[in-house]
Amino acid sequence: MDSPYRRATDSPSRQLLLELGRLSIAREQEHREELDRHDEQLHAVHRQSLAAADEQRRRLRETALNALQAHELQLQLDEQHRRLEQDRQLHKLRRERAEREKENERRKLEDARAADSAEKEAEEQRRQREEEEIRAEQERARRTADEEQTKKDAERKAQEESIAKEAQAKQAAIDAFNTQKTQQAPPPQQAAVSRPPKPQTAPPTTNGFASDSAPDRTSLPNQEKKEADHLRYLQIHKDLKELRKYMKDQVKSNPKLKEVMGEGRRSIQKCVGQLGLKASENKGPQSEVLKVLRSGLQFPGPQVNVTKYLFSPPNVADSNGPGLFVYFLSMLAKKCVHQWLGEAAMRPELADPVGILLSSMFAQVDFLWNGIPLIDILVAKFHKVCPVLFGIYGPENTQAGKVRLGWEQEGGAGGPFCGEQRHSERMTGLGAGYSAIALRNFDKSAKMSHPYPPYHWWQALANIVNLPPDQATKTHLVVLKAMIENSEKRILEAFGDAGRAALRVALRDFPMRTKLKDSQEARGLMLLADIWKRDRRFYL
Repeated sequence: MDSPYRRATDSPSRQLLLELGRLSIAREQEHREELDRHDEQLHAVHRQSLAAADEQRRRLRETALNALQAHELQLQLDEQHRRLEQDRQLHKLRRERAEREKENERRKLEDARAADSAEKEAEEQRRQREEEEIRAEQERARRTADEEQTKKDAERKAQEESIAKEAQAKQAAIDAFNTQKTQQAPPPQQAAVSRPPKPQTAPPTTNGFASDSAPDRTSLPNQEKKEADHLRYLQIHKDLKELRKYMKDQVKSNPKLKEVMGEGRRSIQKCVGQLGLKASENKGPQSEVLKVLRSGLQFPGPQVNVTKYLFSPPNVADSNGPGLFVYFLSMLAKKCVHQWLGEAAMRPELADPVGILLSSMFAQVDFLWNGIPLIDILVAKFHKVCPVLFGIYGPENTQAGKVRLGWEQEGGAGGPFCGEQRHSERMTGLGAGYSAIALRNFDKSAKMSHPYPPYHWWQALANIVNLPPDQATKTHLVVLKAMIENSEKRILEAFGDAGRAALRVALRDFPMRTKLKDSQEARGLMLLADIWKRDRRFYL
């Protein structure tokens, strides 16, 4: 407010008041200015503090960034070092593995060479033993013939009676067989190959072809003829061993043959081991074996002389055939016989699935050679391991006699004989296996005929039951029991009433007239008829 008193100068008090007011205002201004300067200083200090703090924060941030970058760089270096170390370790492991594989391959090659060398050496030793055995068999056959010639007068009557009985029994079997087949009336297009053999002057072709030839009614083979036939089959068995050796030599220069032959051999062994009592479960293995044999038939490999593996080969212009196919048939027969010697020896009923497989394979139409089944490959194996089926006999208490009867020798010829229990088990499996082959029924097959007709079984039965009483051994009794046990239905189907009569002779008459009638084997054979009567209501 503009007061007139402010400009009044007429009063000292007013002037003093004015001065005091001016002084107060001046002091107030100074005070304010002082406060402003103080505030400015505070602001300056504060700004300096903020600047210092910013600078410190900047330095800390730079330090942290530097530390972070250093850490990241260290991590990268560590990662690179780790990767380099991993690469070195991996390279080292690969190198070591390659060295191990190379070493294993070298060892395998050395083992294969050693095994091949050992196998060749063993094969050569076996071949030499076989030759020695065949020579010994021939020598024994000659000695036997000489001995029989010297005792001919004393034994003539017994032999004539035995031959007469065998002729009558065989004629009855042939008549029953013809009557049964006539009643079954096979289809016209198959009658030529499926009808039973008709009697004529020549003996049957022992290769098993179901032709019109059959055993002679009036002139049966004598013991010398049986011995000669046995030696011929042993030669076939030896030739089959030579075939396997020949095929093994061929694969060395033929990798494709080696692959097919190895796969086929392993497949046959696997399939034979898979056979069981259920027919539905055996279809797969049978189909696989059929496939293997057909692959051998179609493979363009080495050719072999097939007539070497037939007992009575036909006269043909070309005797060659596929070697791989014959090799596969030989391996199939060998593995099946081993199966009979193994599982079927303990459980004879297991012989039947193996017999079905073998008979169906040898009966395949496309597996016939010039219309003849190659069943002699299997028969030769039977001659080797179970000669008693074919009329061979000898003393069981001598080494030579045991060899003739088929006793197994550990380590081959010249080695110790197996135990009596093991021999009995082997003969049981083989007898059951023989029946599983020979007693098969092919009447329902429209394309295949029996590769080994039932009259071979009848002949084997006659070879045993018509033995001179003093020549029958435990081996004969065990094999006879195995041939009959579990096969009575098939025997009646094949031979009818003649089969029932043959069973009476085998189970009652034959054991009682031998010197072993009180043995466990003879009692077990005679007890079989009582078991049938009690459990199956089957009467002889």
